[in-house]
Amino acid sequence: MNDFYKYINKCWMWLLRVCPILLCIIWYISTRDIHSRIGLYICTISSFFYFCGVIFKHKSKKYSISEGALLLVMIQLSIITYIAIDYFDINIFTIDLRVAMVSIILILILIAVFKAFVLIPIQSDKTCNLAPNVDISNLTIESRNILSTIEAINLEEREVLMYGCIYLLKDYIYTVNKARKLFHPSQLIALYMPSQQQIVKYPFESLALLLSAQNYIENNYTEDKYCNFQTNLQIIDERLSCYKRR
Repeated sequence: MNDFYKYINKCWMWLLRVCPILLCIIWYISTRDIHSRIGLYICTISSFFYFCGVIFKHKSKKYSISEGALLLVMIQLSIITYIAIDYFDINIFTIDLRVAMVSIILILILIAVFKAFVLIPIQSDKTCNLAPNVDISNLTIESRNILSTIEAINLEEREVLMYGCIYLLKDYIYTVNKARKLFHPSQLIALYMPSQQQIVKYPFESLALLLSAQNYIENNYTEDKYCNFQTNLQIIDERLSCYKRR
């Protein structure tokens, strides 16, 4: 029965995938005018790129494709292209200022949306199941003291404290990364952000990795005067102060 449901779901998925091109074919057969012909041409090109994305999704080991976002992007760009060609009477075979402007805008929209919503990096299970690789030399004395204090706490209390520290620093690093500079767009997240699986399986090593980001952030980012990496360490240190007195 489960195999039957899977087969039905696959059939529905492919029906949804070919639905736009089928509708354009029916529209063209029923009217055979210039508008339906333009729509069919645009839909054929869009469907070609869409199915290339579907094939890429199943073949690529490093990236995945969000099909819903891809379909939405192709439909929106198809509508914009149709309006630009048909309503404004732009001849795509004539190179002029209007054609160039429309083409550049569509390409920029396509790149931005693909990068933000469609193309999704895949983090391999092998990487997720390994403990984070921490460069001890990047840890400041204050960070080492924090790790030493946490390591000396009994197991039950230690896990609660570690997860609190981890998500405090993780949220701050995400905030800092939003104001990233041009020359290092994704290095902060790539080098110093543990995956959720690593946090669950290796909380102590994940905390050490987040703490090791201090030098990188202070050397490459302009932090807020009142909210910076050092103030986050002070919050953690204050929370751990009661354990230091025991």
